Amino acid sequence: MFCLVHRVHTQELVSQEQVLNHFTDAYLLQDHTAALTKIDSLITVKETKENSDLLACLLERRSQLYLNIFDNDKAYDDLKHAIALAKTADMQANLADFYSKLGLALARKGASDEMFAAIDSMNSYLEFSPPEKQIEQRAFGKYLGARMLDRAGQFEEALEAYLEVINLSEEISDYKRIMDVYLQLGFVNKAIGNFDKAIESYEESLYYSIQNKDTSYIVYNLSLMGGDRISTAFLNGQLSKNDPTAINAYGELQRAYRLAIERNKPNELEFVYSQLSKYYEAVGEYEKALENVKNNRIQSKLANNKETELSSYSSAAGIYIEWGRYDLAIKEAKLGVSLAEEIGSYFYLRELYSHISRAADSLKNTTLAYEYFRKYTAVRDSIYDEETINRINELQTKYDTEKKEAEIQSLSQKAEIQSLEISQRNLIILVGTIVFILAIITLYFIYAQRHATKQRKQIELEQRFLRSQLNPHFISNALVAVQSSILEKDIENTGIYLNRFSRLMREILENSRHELIPIEDEIAMLQDYLELNRQRLKEGFEYTITVDESIDQELDQIPPMFVQPFVENAIEHGMPPDVVDGKIDIYFLKKSNTIQVIVEDNGAGLSATDGSHVKRQSLSTQIIKERIALFSKSSKEVLSLNIEDLKNEDGKTLGVKVALSIPLAA
Repeated sequence: MFCLVHRVHTQELVSQEQVLNHFTDAYLLQDHTAALTKIDSLITVKETKENSDLLACLLERRSQLYLNIFDNDKAYDDLKHAIALAKTADMQANLADFYSKLGLALARKGASDEMFAAIDSMNSYLEFSPPEKQIEQRAFGKYLGARMLDRAGQFEEALEAYLEVINLSEEISDYKRIMDVYLQLGFVNKAIGNFDKAIESYEESLYYSIQNKDTSYIVYNLSLMGGDRISTAFLNGQLSKNDPTAINAYGELQRAYRLAIERNKPNELEFVYSQLSKYYEAVGEYEKALENVKNNRIQSKLANNKETELSSYSSAAGIYIEWGRYDLAIKEAKLGVSLAEEIGSYFYLRELYSHISRAADSLKNTTLAYEYFRKYTAVRDSIYDEETINRINELQTKYDTEKKEAEIQSLSQKAEIQSLEISQRNLIILVGTIVFILAIITLYFIYAQRHATKQRKQIELEQRFLRSQLNPHFISNALVAVQSSILEKDIENTGIYLNRFSRLMREILENSRHELIPIEDEIAMLQDYLELNRQRLKEGFEYTITVDESIDQELDQIPPMFVQPFVENAIEHGMPPDVVDGKIDIYFLKKSNTIQVIVEDNGAGLSATDGSHVKRQSLSTQIIKERIALFSKSSKEVLSLNIEDLKNEDGKTLGVKVALSIPLAA
């Protein structure tokens, strides 16, 4: 929620506020550096004037940017200043929001008592917040409290708080908060060794992260699911890569890894590297495991996430113990202890104390082993007794049961409502059915009549089109060419010519029987047609047929004989009888679900065509246009045709270009 400004002193302030909205909203999720620079300049101006309300809002917005980049100390300073200004500027409606952000900064700093005090202050100002924000802020306060209890090892209290957050969030359909809470519940169950329950929680979180299209949480949950499957199986000893659990877990980890690498976000990569290290440790590849721990630590520092950084020390110590390098295990664990004490993480203190004790015992250093075993048991007993675990499981079971009962009750109520609605709709359905049947009968007769008319027109047009394909001039010219070959006693060429001519006749007759034919059949007919004309014109022109690689010539289909009339025009009107350097290029291209056919020649162009040729060309073009219109209407797809002169930069005509766009048959 953007800060509410109650007082605007001058028009200049309105302008500054508009600038603030424009720049910070654009950069909040994109360029934090640019947004911070803009706000810094605005804050410098406001600090020289008596504009406490707007200055408080600017500080709040800058604190949000600092929180986004995990600069919690600067966020804390800005929020303390903003709260002081808000109290003097009568901005009670903003204070709950300010205190909630202050609580987040304190939680990240590990200041538990101060964080709870900030949440108490937030609750005291909730009544001044807009009604729709009150539940959201109350849920957020509970969430922060649960996180602190979780970190302190008070898992039972944390679980109760998390479940309450889910209930509040469901009231306002805040599925992003629910997604995050299930992730935290997975951590709680993992902390007490209940890996199956942890995986169930991650699966719930994954469901909501997919619904919310939140890629970061998809990465988190896939990583954690894979890691915890490995941890569960690893309890029974080292795994083989061919173990079904290892295969399943590795698949989840690789999916998460690919997503994280593609997005290159430290907060996602740290999770993936952390869980990959568990996999490689479990299958005995310790060097790869440590390499992933190193990457995890680097990404954690980039993300300023001390908890994940802390986990890297615990992971490294555990791997060194499995590898038998106990001195390095102790070194890593002691570095982790310092960080765990700094942020107050009892869960990781327990793990690290255990690692040091085990490693020291293996090195026969009894004194050090005993010292850290005592520390380990002290922490363990405070957070990990059997009674607490049972109570947590009871709470989880109770929540699941209540949720299922609520769902059953909701379904029962819906069934009753549906029963009433069905009984009321029976008469409407009966009347509607009768009207529908009458409408169907009417539409059927209309359709049948129109279909019969369309079929008749199509048959007539196809007959006209078929008769127009090989005009009498072509047949006459072909026979004259045969006669000439015979008189010249060129028996071989005469045989080739007649064979190709008869094949072309068969192809035309066969293709004309089908509404659609494969592109390879159309190309075969065009090649025979072009070769006959080349032979007739003493090879006075060359031609090329180019087919886009994306076209499947056997499967992609187009209407037959759509291209041939334009090739005929290119030969008859673009190639004079004495032509010696003619050129015809035909292209079949595929764009989306459309086949584009282009026919280009290097003839004299449209403007140079004489009157008789114009008449025949217009007739042929008109017939193909009629066929295109009929095909478009019957197939519900639009075909397009464009004929134009090809010209160079000086406007000189170089030939004719025909472009025909044909939708692919489904």
